[in-house]
Amino acid sequence: MILAALAAAVAALPPVVAPPTRDTCLTYDGAYAAAPLMTVKPGAREGRVYLQDKAQPCAPGHSCAFVRKAYLVPGEGVLASQARAGFRCVYAGSGGRPSAGFVPDAALAPAPAYAPLDATFLAGRWAEGEDGLTFKLAKGRLVVDGDAVWPSRAPPKGVPASRFAPNIGEVVGAVRLAGPRFEVGDVEEECRVWGYRRGPYLVVQDNESCGGHNVRFQGLYLRRPG
Repeated sequence: MILAALAAAVAALPPVVAPPTRDTCLTYDGAYAAAPLMTVKPGAREGRVYLQDKAQPCAPGHSCAFVRKAYLVPGEGVLASQARAGFRCVYAGSGGRPSAGFVPDAALAPAPAYAPLDATFLAGRWAEGEDGLTFKLAKGRLVVDGDAVWPSRAPPKGVPASRFAPNIGEVVGAVRLAGPRFEVGDVEEECRVWGYRRGPYLVVQDNESCGGHNVRFQGLYLRRPG
């Protein structure tokens, strides 16, 4: 029954919807979890495509203050907005750190929206902010050990650490895979966490029963180095 449920979940993957291009490209916007997946084309000058704070070209031979030092490389996967005036806002997470900026639409190529999951891809630590999921093989099974916190592990300014107790949550268990999706827990367990692969990212959700008040395993998770 569990496998049948997972197969049905694969058939019901969220549709891909490109968010509109706004004047500001945010480091993270929840709409990008379902945004089109694209890759950086080969042939970029110096092998790099620099992120910009503005969706406009830089005049040849001039330096532009809105072109940042951060850059993408050919083959890197990004989640992209709609195209506007020849640019897209993209969300990237290479190196385990989120970044966002405008890049020329001509530097991007469409990629498959969803890709299969396996133990090799999942193995390691994935995180969204202070929340994380660690996947590993144990006795031939893929298992996960996850932790989440709200609002933060650090006390607010002026509050002694001895008086600060954030809400925490955890998930531990065997992982079931089906196509691009994974799931931990079942109908008999209080906490259930599931998600799916978008290129190099994981989109994660839970059933709101994995810990203290407001604790969630939810969002776009990035692989952490090492």
